[in-house]
Amino acid sequence: HTFKQNYYTAAAYGLAKDNESSKMDGESQFTRVFGEINVHEICENGAKKATSRLNAKKLKTGNYPVVIYRDEFSTILQMISNYFSAKEVFEKKSLLAGKLNQKVASTKVNLIDDPLELRGSNLRPFDCEGAPSQKISLIENGTLKNYLTDLKYSLKMTLPHTAHASRGPTTTSE
Repeated sequence: HTFKQNYYTAAAYGLAKDNESSKMDGESQFTRVFGEINVHEICENGAKKATSRLNAKKLKTGNYPVVIYRDEFSTILQMISNYFSAKEVFEKKSLLAGKLNQKVASTKVNLIDDPLELRGSNLRPFDCEGAPSQKISLIENGTLKNYLTDLKYSLKMTLPHTAHASRGPTTTSE
C-alpha cells in the first residue's frame, strides 16, 4: 500500500523587548489547502503572543487553576504521546502502564486519536503494516480506555489492534 499527502505549515516568531525583558513567542498554522494560509493573521498573532510575555512575574510554587489554549495543547500532547504506546507500556517506560480502565485525568478530559480526521497532521488510511486506520478513544471522562498498538503488541499484550504500526529506517520487522 502507498499513501501520499500534502500539507502546508506557516509560522511567524518574534522577539519582543522592553528594557531588560525580552521574550520570544509566535504563531503557526497547519492546513491542507495552501490558499487558507493567512500570513497577516499569523504575523499579528505571533507578535501579540511575544509581547504578552514581556515583564511576566514568576509565581510561587503551588497549585493553580490553568487554562490551556487550544493551539498550545498540541505541545502537551507531543510531550505525553509516547505514554499511550503499548510498546512503551510493555517496556515499563510509560506513566500509564497498568492504568487501563483507571481514572488518569479529570472527568472532563476526553482524548481521541482519529487518523482519518482531515484537519489532523497524521492523516492516514492505514498504518505501516497495512491495517486500516480507525478512530480510537484513549481517555473517556478521565478514564484510560486504550493503548495504541501495532500487531505485535496487540498480540503480546492481548489488547485490541488499533492499527498504529510505524516504521523508520532502523526499525526491524518481527
